[in-house]
Amino acid sequence: MVPQPPSILHRTFLPSGDVEGGPLLHRTLAGRSADGSLIAIGTVRVADEGDRRMAAVRAIIAPSWRGRGIGRALLSWQDATALLVLVGAPGEPGVIGVPIAASMVDRRRLYTAAGFSAATRLEVVRRHLGDSPLEGRTSRVHGEAAPGWCARPLESGDTDAVLELLRDLPDPHAFLMHALTHAELLALVEPGLSRVVLEGDTVRGYVLVVPLASRPGADSAVILAISLPGAAPEVRDGVLADTSRTLWSAGYREVMLALTPARAREWARSLTAQSFQGIASDPLYTIELH
Repeated sequence: MVPQPPSILHRTFLPSGDVEGGPLLHRTLAGRSADGSLIAIGTVRVADEGDRRMAAVRAIIAPSWRGRGIGRALLSWQDATALLVLVGAPGEPGVIGVPIAASMVDRRRLYTAAGFSAATRLEVVRRHLGDSPLEGRTSRVHGEAAPGWCARPLESGDTDAVLELLRDLPDPHAFLMHALTHAELLALVEPGLSRVVLEGDTVRGYVLVVPLASRPGADSAVILAISLPGAAPEVRDGVLADTSRTLWSAGYREVMLALTPARAREWARSLTAQSFQGIASDPLYTIELH
């Protein structure tokens, strides 16, 4: 999986009510040793995605305490907590999900034994931006290849338009991947690095970016969400080029992105054209309530 910036980890594990449009439920359970040291933490976050209610679960266990049944105990608590709000919810059957890096064999076995299956994979890609300017090696969004289109920095006045796109064209696996609602995603991104894509005066798409580290001038940035439905390939190419150029100018030398199956299909051609390379294919473990 793409490394998680501190801001996302903080939002995922620590309850916060400062964002309108947060999860329907956020519960956190912490485990401590006899001396009071934090040794494990788990969380359950629930949101409605389209006509389906979903629960994203996460857990972190200190390396020296693994293999002692703590993960199994956390998963049991997570299941019980999620079921309280998933069972009987309107719409399609509820889903509990968690992404797990392909290299984490023991954790994958734990979730498989609990009835989860890895029917979906998240594709992780990366682009090295290099030490020389990108100008001249990439095309712009606007111009002869994409008349009427342009990309610009995300502004506060764009929030409603981007939220509308997120809600009207939901990605069925996005909440399980990030454990963040649409409003939380927008609250965490860096406006100067993120882009909105316009056709004329209408917002048609977005690229939501957050630095991997909280310090200014960090080397890596993460694209949390990207979408541009119905646009020509040349427009997608230009959007990625524009985003890469913006990040390079801000001092970033690497950009990473985890893609759900829907987004991987949507952006496959442009990611290849803009020199993104696959670095992992991580399973998304889910269990559906019947």
